[in-house]
Amino acid sequence: MAHYHAIILAAAMAAAPPSGSTTPPGASDGAVIAGNAGLVIGAASMCRTIDHDRLKTAAEQIRALVERISSSKAELAAARERFNDGLERGGRSGTSCDNAELALAELEKIFKR
Repeated sequence: MAHYHAIILAAAMAAAPPSGSTTPPGASDGAVIAGNAGLVIGAASMCRTIDHDRLKTAAEQIRALVERISSSKAELAAARERFNDGLERGGRSGTSCDNAELALAELEKIFKR
């Protein structure tokens, strides 16, 4: 799981607003991953140069991963909430499209391994 955290956190830092992660301390692995991935996808969604299909695929892959690692319905619900929060914050972050593209590419690498 640390492998997922490291890559997603690196991608999120490239797309994160100044206040950083959307995930509170003590959150489940799924919530941490979902919140940070939401930041990346939200920022990338503001860029006309980034294909919507890439965003949809990344979101679906994150959803599947979070469903697989969540140990309860409550954890899954919290992760979905964190993802949605991340989407909103990423979309408002003002991240450059170059950084959003790099962050999305890092996120996509997880699922190509």
